[in-house]
Amino acid sequence: MKLNLILTVACYEAKVLKRSWLLRLFALLAFVGITVLQIMTQSSWSITEHYMVALPSSMPFFNAYWFNLLQVFLLVFIVADRFKSGKHVDTTESLRVRPVSNTDYLIGMAGGIFSVLVVLNVISILISLSLNIFVSEAPVNVWLYFFYLFTLTIPSCLFILGVSILIYSWIKNAMLALLVLLVAVGLVYVFIPSAGYGIFDLFAREMPNMFSELTGHPEIGSYLLQRLTYVVWGVGLLGFAIVSYPRIPNGKKGKLKLCSGLILLSGILIGGIFVGAKEADRRFRKHMVET
Repeated sequence: MKLNLILTVACYEAKVLKRSWLLRLFALLAFVGITVLQIMTQSSWSITEHYMVALPSSMPFFNAYWFNLLQVFLLVFIVADRFKSGKHVDTTESLRVRPVSNTDYLIGMAGGIFSVLVVLNVISILISLSLNIFVSEAPVNVWLYFFYLFTLTIPSCLFILGVSILIYSWIKNAMLALLVLLVAVGLVYVFIPSAGYGIFDLFAREMPNMFSELTGHPEIGSYLLQRLTYVVWGVGLLGFAIVSYPRIPNGKKGKLKLCSGLILLSGILIGGIFVGAKEADRRFRKHMVET
């Protein structure tokens, strides 16, 4: 694995992605759509429900939640576009015939996509912060915007990147892989966010997310464990995607499989700690009620 090659691939991938109509549509939805929603529901220009502006985390979380939801679906389509072999030739095609290992190539691809989305997320944060300061009665707390960046949107981005690249490496038909991912994301969003005390809640819909000015975050430890689980799973799945990538590997797969497996196991362990802590808390509460 060579850092200079990874950075080269990431740079080319980011340049190609910035020309994509998918990214431009996403940017329009993220910047205009979320801004309009926040003006309609959280600004002093509209009739606002008090709970929408009562806490310092109200506007940061609202912005992060909707950006996270949009980016997950964008990632599924972006990775599908990158894996459409034979459909088009772009700048990154020249890298595939160079002596760049699958590890360098796919980490660079993921890094390029990730960096562009983080930049868009920061722009969305700055827009929301401006609304928070100038046109809303909600309390302002700048660090909460970056708290949700690192604990909500970035873990989801890393996980979906790993899953998407792995699925497209396994399933040769891009349309079928796209369908599988869309169905899976839909099921996760609608039906199983509360399963296993929220360990499968990719979007953190059922997790405590808000900060109180008096008590802070109600379950900060378990929340961070749950989000860390997705970061670790995303890295491990990307490792398995590298092993499965349909291209001459230019390297040994054994060590990578072992490392990826250990990373996934560590993610499962972290998730198990999260579930165990939730179960212990449930039993304690039940015991207190009974006594």
